[in-house]
Amino acid sequence: MEAWGYAAGRGSVHRILRILTVVTLCRVSLAWGPPDATAVVGQAADRGERVWEEALRLDRDLASRSLFEYAFLLLETGRHPERLERLLDLAQRMQDRDRDSQGFGNFRWKWADGTVLDANAVEFCMQHASLIQIRHRDRLAAPVANGFDGLLDHAVQACLRHHVPSSYTNIALMNAANLVLLGEARRHAAALAEGRARLDAFCVYTALHGIHEYGSPTYYGVDLDDLLLLHRFTRSDEIRAQVEALLGLFWRDLAANWFAPGERLGGVHSRDYDYLRGLGGLDGHLAAAGWLAPERPAGGLPVAAALTEWRPPQALRAANLEQHPRWVVQAWGSGVADTRCHWVTPDVTLSTAGAAYGGSMDLPLTVDFAQPRESVRAYVIADCRRDPYGRKRIPAGGGHEKALHANPFWAATQDRGEALGLVLYRPQDLRDEPPTVESHLVFPADADEVFAGPRSLTLEARTGVVALPPDGVLAVRRGKGAFAVRVPWSRTLDGEAAPLALVFDGTRVGACRLTVVHHALLGGGPGPQPSGAAFWVRVAEGLDSTAFHVWAAAFAAMAPGTALDEPDRLRLEVPGTGSPLALEVASPWQVCGERRPEYGRPVLSVNGDDSPSRALQSLAAVRRQAESLARAVAVAVGEAGTATWEAESGSVAPMLQIAASDAVFGGQYVWAPGTPGARGGGDGVLTCKVVVRQAGTYCLWGRVLAPTPEDDSFFVRVYREAGEICPKRAWHTGVHTEWEWVPVILEGFPGTPATGFALPAGDVRIEISVREDGIGLDQLFLSSDASKTP
Repeated sequence: MEAWGYAAGRGSVHRILRILTVVTLCRVSLAWGPPDATAVVGQAADRGERVWEEALRLDRDLASRSLFEYAFLLLETGRHPERLERLLDLAQRMQDRDRDSQGFGNFRWKWADGTVLDANAVEFCMQHASLIQIRHRDRLAAPVANGFDGLLDHAVQACLRHHVPSSYTNIALMNAANLVLLGEARRHAAALAEGRARLDAFCVYTALHGIHEYGSPTYYGVDLDDLLLLHRFTRSDEIRAQVEALLGLFWRDLAANWFAPGERLGGVHSRDYDYLRGLGGLDGHLAAAGWLAPERPAGGLPVAAALTEWRPPQALRAANLEQHPRWVVQAWGSGVADTRCHWVTPDVTLSTAGAAYGGSMDLPLTVDFAQPRESVRAYVIADCRRDPYGRKRIPAGGGHEKALHANPFWAATQDRGEALGLVLYRPQDLRDEPPTVESHLVFPADADEVFAGPRSLTLEARTGVVALPPDGVLAVRRGKGAFAVRVPWSRTLDGEAAPLALVFDGTRVGACRLTVVHHALLGGGPGPQPSGAAFWVRVAEGLDSTAFHVWAAAFAAMAPGTALDEPDRLRLEVPGTGSPLALEVASPWQVCGERRPEYGRPVLSVNGDDSPSRALQSLAAVRRQAESLARAVAVAVGEAGTATWEAESGSVAPMLQIAASDAVFGGQYVWAPGTPGARGGGDGVLTCKVVVRQAGTYCLWGRVLAPTPEDDSFFVRVYREAGEICPKRAWHTGVHTEWEWVPVILEGFPGTPATGFALPAGDVRIEISVREDGIGLDQLFLSSDASKTP
């Protein structure tokens, strides 16, 4: 069997028996058939009745996106044509029609919102509005159709102004798809061209850096909706081929990380709304593909899957059931450490993210057991709100409420079934004076056995708080899978070793936790060094009770590892099963300098095979970008320690453009097109190759044109093949209405000292990427003398 390809080979009888055995245990059949479109759409229309009730009473929580979705379902089923006028009239009333407004063409998310709060609302609304236009525009009564036409014209303008970086995976895909479909259906050439360009940019980003919103149980469902609808309704064979390549990558990702014994997407997740169980809207697509029982998803099967003919290859599901153990490594961002690892066995999985995702909903270290999908998984969480289980929702922007956790520095390394993770709380992570600073490892309360230090805890003993000694061992068995954890290093805010405790909160949420307490109550600020904790985690499969105790005791008897703890450097090393695991980070605590073992950053690799991601490499946009990078001029730093070069001599990625002007050197400059003051973001990266003659600290300048405060910043990243020198950080240039030289100051503002980059001798790459559109870059100047200016 070609495990991760489309083709299924003959395979051995032994393999077939293994597949059938796992299928039986998981109660999920390989027998698969496409969902009945009529039934799926009808069931969705039934659920939409609540939208009509909300529309009649003008409910405060009436959502604009629901108006379009329900109107489409009524048209698709032929039900209640008399309701369409009210639904689309309310949609018009929720649209911002003020041409001078920043939100022109967008929609209020809820009826009660006084204004547009969420820039993404127009994308969710247009997802179904475009389907109404494509499939049912001729069925609308003339007055309704005329109003709908005007609504679409305004919304297209909002989609065009909504510049979304490709790293914002679900909205970037939705925005590109909306522009393509509306551009085709409305014969809007500018919208179609821009949609194609944005889809190209997304393909290039993903081919280089992987799926950024990795493993999200919620947003993978949105991603698949976007791709399936675009695949079904675009008129372009070229776009359809791009979508098929992306769908192939997503489903190979799912096959690699789907943990069938636990009926869930295993491993670490970004943007997870359900910390305890890791379930979400993706489940509908998994059920539509036959990977889950149809009744499993509470929201029913997705309409997008029912309307389309594209199906994930059944060979992927067979490979998922057959390949154990499975070692999955994948990239999810441009950073060297932006990786995700997942060790999958039939009884337990262990997964880590190499770096913090950058949001407040990711789980960077997880353990999944072979248990019912409603059971609690194990995960590490940084907590500054006394909310280890993600139960407290707070305002999160755009009128939404979410359960958010802290977002400190995180680094991890993993060697199959063993991992070392490090969390550090820096002063900037604690600006809001949180009521607590704690690091938790959450695990299921109904575990078969809990081993704490030298003894097992009976069910009766699992109450209250149980103190653990420093470097105490916690081991947990569920079924035949187990994990064990030690905390080889910890620090409170005042610089002491942090206390450890097992906290049994009862069965209210079905979870318990190992808690490292850094700061229990308000009263003292952070010290000169960051507080934090290291988690050394190991998993094992095939253990009965006796074997579990032997295994846990052996882990407890191991040497505790070493910690080199200095004022400006922290290095941790623990003995691994095969070889040591090590992490090192230094002030200003932003980059992991050493990580052992290293495992590269393939877009997606399964047991060393990276073929799952190769389909993207053949796309025309991806080939063009590779050629552009190959052609980029390498700039040599001279004996004087300086170099000056034209921005356009580097590699210019999609959504950046080279423009002509008599006011710049060489007659050309690089910019992200945008209307001044429109607060547009966007995509695109300028990559410059630099050959450094002598290692040292260098300052960087750029000749920029930044017309307004809404168009005056870039992102800057510096790296080499061996590792990251400076992670991507914001460069605020300040307003410059004429071309001027400006020093690169990261995480600061004009007037503060220029950032010094510690560059090694040899090849270095400098990336300058879009943060705000409308800003231009003409030349760059690099100098080892901080006092020297261009």
